Amino acid sequence: MPASAFLRSSFAALLMAAAGTAAAQAPPAKPAAPPSESAVPAPVVCAPKQLFPMSDEIRKRVVGWLRQEGLSGRHLIDFSCRIDDRRMLLGLVDATALDSRVYALDLTKDNVSARLVLEGLIEAPVLVGRPGGGRSLFHVASAPDRGVTLRSYRATDLASGKTQTLYAAPFDANGRGCAFAGPKGVQRLLTAAAAKMVEAKGGGAAIAIDHEEVDCASGRRDRRTDVFVPTRDGFVAQK
Repeated sequence: MPASAFLRSSFAALLMAAAGTAAAQAPPAKPAAPPSESAVPAPVVCAPKQLFPMSDEIRKRVVGWLRQEGLSGRHLIDFSCRIDDRRMLLGLVDATALDSRVYALDLTKDNVSARLVLEGLIEAPVLVGRPGGGRSLFHVASAPDRGVTLRSYRATDLASGKTQTLYAAPFDANGRGCAFAGPKGVQRLLTAAAAKMVEAKGGGAAIAIDHEEVDCASGRRDRRTDVFVPTRDGFVAQK
C-alpha cells in the first residue's frame, strides 16, 4: 500500500473576537496586554505542486529569484503557502527527490531574500499559528529505518528553525508487516495514521494525530489519538 494511503489530512481554522466599552471618566485603563491567546493566526494549508494565487508582480519576482539562485530547471515547486503580506514558504524538490528544501522568502524589498527553513522531502505541509503570533510548519517526514520507513509527524518553528517531533513510528509501505520488520528489530509497526485540526479542550485549534500500531511480539493492535496544543514555545500534549 503506498505511503500516501496512510495519511488523510483535513484542516479547519477557529477564529475568536472580543469587544468592550469604557464609560466616561472611568479609571485609567490598564496597560495593554501582550498578544492574547485569541490572536492566533489561522492554519494555512499549503498549495501542492504550484505557487499559491499571487499578483503577477510577486510571481515574477519569485521566478526571478529561482533563476538567480540556479534553482529554476533543476528543481520543481513541491508546495507554497502564504505566511503574510510580505512573506511566503516555498518547497522545492529535484527530479530525484534527494535534494528537497523549504525556504522562507521575504518579498518586502526589490531583491527577494530567502532563508532555508528545513531540508528533506516532506508531505502534507500546513502552517499552524501559535499564541503570540508565532508560526510552525506542521508536516510529515519519512526516513529509512531498519529496512522499513520511519514516519514522523513534526512541527518546525519558522523563527528559530527548531523542529519538534510530535509522533513517530516505523511502517512498511510494502505491506510486509511484522513478518518482515520484526526480525529486523522493529517492536511496534505503524499500520495507519491520519492528522487533522481539531478544537482543543480549552478552545482554539489543536493538532490531532490518529494512529494504529501493531505489537510485533503479541500481534495486538493498539489505536489511539494524540492531541497537541500550540503554545508560545511549541506544542504540548493535551491531557
